[in-house]
Amino acid sequence: MEVSSVHGVGVQHVLCGPSPISSLSILSATPWRSTRAKNSHLCCATTLVKERHTEPPNNGSGIPKRHSKQYLARQSAILEVQESSDLDSALTRLGGSLKVQDLNAIIRHFGILKRWHNLSQLFEWMQQNGKISASSYSSYIKFMGKSLNPVKALEIYNNIQDASIKKNVHICNSVLGSLIRSGKFDGSFKLFHQMKQDGLTPDAVTYSTTELMVLNLNQGGNSMIK
Repeated sequence: MEVSSVHGVGVQHVLCGPSPISSLSILSATPWRSTRAKNSHLCCATTLVKERHTEPPNNGSGIPKRHSKQYLARQSAILEVQESSDLDSALTRLGGSLKVQDLNAIIRHFGILKRWHNLSQLFEWMQQNGKISASSYSSYIKFMGKSLNPVKALEIYNNIQDASIKKNVHICNSVLGSLIRSGKFDGSFKLFHQMKQDGLTPDAVTYSTTELMVLNLNQGGNSMIK
């Protein structure tokens, strides 16, 4: 249908209907019509953006995702082990239901609270029950260093049988850090060279640690661990 102008006044028709083009695209492509039309389009565009930002992350229903019964049971077991006054008994009852990452979380919990006895109890239980990982060794050795027990940290490291775990850079850094924290600079420097011979690939933390070793050795640092 053709529309003609009357007395020089243009009559314009705006076609309304569904379009695959977004409101923002329309704003950028359509010439200015009127302040009212412009504000109407802008309002629609703003609403769409807000809806995208506030859209629920799961199925769109707005209902938070429910955790499985197994997950909730593990979280309850973690809390019970952490708060138990009889750790051996708690591990006997609940340890079988916990995964390695759950036990690692308990290791960090004990370490942060400086519960050194419980920390060693848990680590030994993990070793005996085969629920252990490189992260377990790294965390335990690091906390042994913080408890100023470098001999124990070094003993744990030397007893690692798995070569891939023994040359894990995070474990090596934890051992070296525990020795340095206790002033065993000479011993840590010798151990670093042994680690490299065994296949360690140093990272930035390792190199910054060795720089600290050299600095202290040059200043006359000494070691009881040879």
